[in-house]
Amino acid sequence: MSLLNTKSQRRSAAGTFTWTLSSYTNWLDAIAGNTCAATVTKSAGTDLLVEAYTEASIAVGNDFIYLGVSDGTTDYLLGTTRAFPSAGVLPIAGSVLITGLGAGSYTLTLRVKTSGARVATSESGCGAFIDVYEVNGGTVYPANAKILTPSSNLTISSSTYTDLLDGSGGSAVTTSITKALASTLLLVRETLTFVGAGSSGQIVCGVKVSGTDYDVCTCVNDSTQHSGMVGRRKITGLAAGAYTLTYRVKVTQNMNFNATSNTASISVIELPT
Repeated sequence: MSLLNTKSQRRSAAGTFTWTLSSYTNWLDAIAGNTCAATVTKSAGTDLLVEAYTEASIAVGNDFIYLGVSDGTTDYLLGTTRAFPSAGVLPIAGSVLITGLGAGSYTLTLRVKTSGARVATSESGCGAFIDVYEVNGGTVYPANAKILTPSSNLTISSSTYTDLLDGSGGSAVTTSITKALASTLLLVRETLTFVGAGSSGQIVCGVKVSGTDYDVCTCVNDSTQHSGMVGRRKITGLAAGAYTLTYRVKVTQNMNFNATSNTASISVIELPT
């Protein structure tokens, strides 16, 4: 297994960039007009793994913000989040494996859109990044990402890890992967948006693999603030074979995971150590 090529770019919005389109448009540094993009020259028979992140404030609640990437021809969805019940700055992150591209030079550009004719902004100081990895498609195994909206209100109140459910009484959020080699690692990414319930508290997202819980990311929430979080965790020491990964959460105060406001995602890939 080999990680063949890596390109990345970081940007920080120097001013307020506003978009209102329901179709994808380039993320821009509002002052300088720069896109957030990375160019990679790939060989035949390989794939491109793209990971990206930005932050946005949506001016009208109860609407989705989408994060995508373009290879110059096609737009690919990376992740989504939703702002409700009021405006606020939320993180958006995700990853996608782009297959079927021939050898050549490709510029991968960060793209954004909203769910309708809504106003969203990347405020001054909000950041963005894009990472592009050329990988051997025969030995790097992506698992399905889970991007969901719970079917009903869900309160997360346990101080020890419990499964994140797709709605109250729903099924656990999981994804699976078949690990090819014992010498490799699993890279897990999770995102979550949520609303606090009453007092300030801390929420921790984790993942359970083969009976063991691993911390992925944590966030301190202020009272009823609408917040978001994103994190990654490398898991080593697993033998080759099939694994189911379960999204896990715990809190120090009650948190509402509300059907009309929040999404979660989990993805996993196998990479060389």
